[in-house]
Amino acid sequence: MLMVAATAAFARYVSVDVNGNETNVGSSVFASGELSSQADGTQLLVLNDMKGETVARFVYASFPDRLLSREFLFEGEPYLHLPLADGDTIYRHNENLYGKKGLYSQVKGMYENWASKKRSTDYGLVSVEKDGDSDTQVTVIRWYDTKSGMLRAIGRYSDISYNTVHVVGSQKRYHKSTGELFSDIVYASNKKIGARYYDTKGRLERVYTYDGSSYVMTHYFPATDGSEHGAVRREEVCDKDGKITGNVYDENGKKLKFMPFLIDPQYPGGKDKCTRFIKKNLRYPKEAQDLKVQGRVMLQFYVDEDGSLSDIKALFSPHQSLTDEAIRVVMKMKKWKPALQDGKPKRVKTKLPVTFYLPDE
Repeated sequence: MLMVAATAAFARYVSVDVNGNETNVGSSVFASGELSSQADGTQLLVLNDMKGETVARFVYASFPDRLLSREFLFEGEPYLHLPLADGDTIYRHNENLYGKKGLYSQVKGMYENWASKKRSTDYGLVSVEKDGDSDTQVTVIRWYDTKSGMLRAIGRYSDISYNTVHVVGSQKRYHKSTGELFSDIVYASNKKIGARYYDTKGRLERVYTYDGSSYVMTHYFPATDGSEHGAVRREEVCDKDGKITGNVYDENGKKLKFMPFLIDPQYPGGKDKCTRFIKKNLRYPKEAQDLKVQGRVMLQFYVDEDGSLSDIKALFSPHQSLTDEAIRVVMKMKKWKPALQDGKPKRVKTKLPVTFYLPDE
């Protein structure tokens, strides 16, 4: 059995030395680990948190290259196994099932969305089903609200394993308030090709067609005669360079001044002023300097409807002292310009990198 422990400078990693080769298994919940050989020839890596409680078990056919499965625990109770199997029940604590770009990552917030049963807001029932009339098998997850039992979402995947997520076909989400369909997003070859969004009464609101980095969107007025949708309210095209053009109409078909449907939040004065503010206020923590730790802290936070910032946290960071300093500086910022959706302020999540680097000696 091999004992492993995190270094002081990079408390977010477990460093494992096997036959002279070092590897890292990352996440701030890991503080130590043990690697041992099993009777079936596999190798088991048990990972513990700062309190010494087991939080994960990784099984390898050959450490560290051939990872077979992962199991995560909370207070000794397993809550997620990867790869998923037919009949599994899994849990999460918000609507973002897989985090950034739909991929698991050993560094970038792999625990951000999964939760134990005790902390969950949604639970998912896993089934393996045929993909339409073909013999291809897909993994289907039906998500339900933990308290009300209402259907929240249905996801379809050709593969959910220890390091990949391949989305296929129709992915549905439902309004919390009414249970009506909220969105139906269609994927092919793991890429989004179309989307339809509905209001709380089940009336079609927007239709998107995607082509790589570009899209075409049609936005409708609510139907008043029982039809699926009313007259066209907005036509919008985003080209491959991100330029957005289009038309906006009133209920009588008269053209109005065009404004993109969604405008991202912005620091007052733009990116350059935001960068200058950070440089002016950032102080390199002495602890990180002494340990010669540097790198990028990726912060995530909400910009509320009034422009204030909330729920600030780090998605990944080289060291806790750098995280604390980055959050301190962002908390000093003045209110941002909030995001606008259809001309109205909207609370949205955004990310901001804060980089620390030491001068060359």
